[in-house]
Amino acid sequence: MQPLSRAVSADSLSQDWERMWSPYDEDTYRFVIDRVGSQDVVLDIGAGDVRLSRRLAAIASKVYAIERSAEVLACADRSAWPENLIVIHDDALTWPFPND
Repeated sequence: MQPLSRAVSADSLSQDWERMWSPYDEDTYRFVIDRVGSQDVVLDIGAGDVRLSRRLAAIASKVYAIERSAEVLACADRSAWPENLIVIHDDALTWPFPND
């Protein structure tokens, strides 16, 4: 494997990743949503701008949305977050997962 010829920041990689995978198409949303029930507690790691998390919160008992990129999270529409959606700006590798 060849070493990278230039330094690549973690933020740059995060932004590239977000552009590549978000937003999901409707079939992908439906695939996930169809598997969530009203008693479920969902942990959305890498929640991005919380589009999927908001939709899941309309179904699930509670949704924890974890996103480490402040830039990506800043793009989230905060106008109507339901009470059962808990958005966390942190790294899922170090954030203490809830017991529920």
